[in-house]
Parts: sequence; structure tokens; C-alpha cells
Amino acid sequence: WYGVYQPRTRQLSFGFAGHPPAFLVHEHAQPEPLLKTRGLPIGLMPNASYETQTVAVPRGARFYLSSDGAYEVQRTDGDTMTFAALVEFMSTPSTESESDLDRLSPYLTSLHGHEGLDDDFSILRIDF
Repeated sequence: WYGVYQPRTRQLSFGFAGHPPAFLVHEHAQPEPLLKTRGLPIGLMPNASYETQTVAVPRGARFYLSSDGAYEVQRTDGDTMTFAALVEFMSTPSTESESDLDRLSPYLTSLHGHEGLDDDFSILRIDF
């Protein structure tokens, strides 16, 4: 996933190359459609081309980009958490005392049933 944000125009242009999609969340609104385009993982095919998309970023939006380990968590019932469940969780309003990022790691650990996750876990949040 690669993106370029233009603050003056509030436009985010991006491309996608096999990474989990990014997403935008607005206060009191549904998450934006996933920020993804069609593209093969980088390095898979020589001379591959990648599609670019552009979206307007509203004031107050939160942008998230994560590794697959932030949602592909095996739950205690044997099922695996989905990307849609991560988007839903991050769209839930936080309290003044605890941010969504502070809540995420303990939530994933509770789903998994024990300390430590089986895969990498990284997530980036940018507030606009």
C-alpha cells in the first residue's frame, strides 16, 4: 500500500500491491469503502503496473493501515477474526480516557485466549 496526501486539496492518492487495504473512519459515520486498488504483490511479476485511486479526506477522519496480523487472529472458538471485524472495532467510538489503539491489543489478546499473537501485529493511525 502506498499513498500520497495533498493537504491543500485534502486528496489522498494511493496504490495497492497485495497488502491489506487501508480504510478511513469519520466521526458519527460509517467507514469509507476500503482504500484498495487491484495490484499484484510487488516483485511477483516483472514490469507489473499498478492502478491509482484518489479519495477526498474529510476533516476529522482517521486513517488506518495495518498488517494482516492485526486481524487474522485465531479466536478461542477456532475461527479467525476477519478484516471487516477490525474495521468495525476501529469504527467504534473511544472514550476520553482510552483510544481505539489502546483498546485494540487487549481486545485481540482476549479473542486469542492467551498472551501473544501468532503473527506480526502493526497498525498505523493518522488523524486528519
